[in-house]
Amino acid sequence: MERATHYKEARSVPASLLSLGVLLLCTAIACTTTSAPQVARNAAPPLQRMDDPEADAALLRGEWEEGARLHRALIQEQPGNGPAFYHLGYALGQLGKFSEEIAAYREAIRLGVREGALYYNLGIALATSLEDYNGAITAFGEGLRVTPDDPELWYNLGVAYLSKRDFNRARDAFQVALERDPEHVEALNNLGHALLGLGDRAGARVAWERILRADPGNVLAERNLRFLEQQDGRGPGTNGRNPGFDEYGVQ
Repeated sequence: MERATHYKEARSVPASLLSLGVLLLCTAIACTTTSAPQVARNAAPPLQRMDDPEADAALLRGEWEEGARLHRALIQEQPGNGPAFYHLGYALGQLGKFSEEIAAYREAIRLGVREGALYYNLGIALATSLEDYNGAITAFGEGLRVTPDDPELWYNLGVAYLSKRDFNRARDAFQVALERDPEHVEALNNLGHALLGLGDRAGARVAWERILRADPGNVLAERNLRFLEQQDGRGPGTNGRNPGFDEYGVQ
């Protein structure tokens, strides 16, 4: 999945759905080895109880309404099935029913589901749908207790802090994201904004120049460096506003 400019808004597919996808594929061809894509590095152990295969297959086909309907029916039969609430939340998020998505994720957590991707999805929903940055920070933090090496959790944690203008914590989170994934351009770009918020113009310049060394012509880095030049009196006039940062995150 591509990273979003602000938060990484695309929801992570539950690991159990990914495993089911490989299983369905292997029923059609002889599989000697399988390599399911990883949602988060060092993912949580496999769920002890899986959802109804028919319900999950609907999600794998992108049939969100049908997947949600089948998972609701499953929950009627098994109200304590945490994974069913998790997968229902995923379907509801794809349908744009964000308040219901959040409620389903929270019920999955209450019932004992512990996956980094679940907390990731909850944090994304809270930040992008409700602008509840404190809730998002808590969710990303809980996800990192499960998958501490996941750079996307660190990255989105940093964006949540940046949205609150907590530049110190944003800087720290972006730096950890870059330790986990040195090629994470968005984390490097946002690190520059956090450093600029702390008054470290030289550090911001280094971050954005580093992007251009890896990705010549990167529009965001070029725009941010132009802003610094304007502020330093070496470029056209500016109104003094950082063109890459607003109250909701980073452009």
